[in-house]
Amino acid sequence: LVTGAGGKTGKLVFEQLKADKMTPASSTASVDVVGLCRSKKAVKTLKKVGAEDSEIIVGDITNEDDLATAMEGVGAVVMCTSAVPQIKKWSIVKLLFKKKILRRKDAGRPSFKFIPNGTPEEVDWLGARNQIDAAKKAGVGHFIFVSSMGGTDSDNFLNTIGRQTDGS
Repeated sequence: LVTGAGGKTGKLVFEQLKADKMTPASSTASVDVVGLCRSKKAVKTLKKVGAEDSEIIVGDITNEDDLATAMEGVGAVVMCTSAVPQIKKWSIVKLLFKKKILRRKDAGRPSFKFIPNGTPEEVDWLGARNQIDAAKKAGVGHFIFVSSMGGTDSDNFLNTIGRQTDGS
């Protein structure tokens, strides 16, 4: 099971696992590859790389029932889920105004937003925890946790995107 299979990394993992399965000379045992996707857009992305309907499960990692269903009979999980920031377009306009018109050296950073139930706390923390718990409960034998660069550096730009004003 590849979670986050409709995202950038998840799509690549799903595609490679599926390609490895189709390779006759593959030295690994043949496995069925299934992708867990959250949205219609993610399903469409996965279908573009050759996924069949039977290889796609639509579900949400913040929903324990969805995860329990997805994990049934699964031997391994590759977790590729991640909160995806969307840039607020007006923040770019403000940033450019400060930089080009007001000539400020430090014009700041653009602002970001997240889809409902898609904040870093909900996806990267609670969603990851939910996936690990569901995998344990389902008796999954292998769990691969794919993470982003800078995950251990609290000052990394990626880690500041979802940070609240109180620092949480």
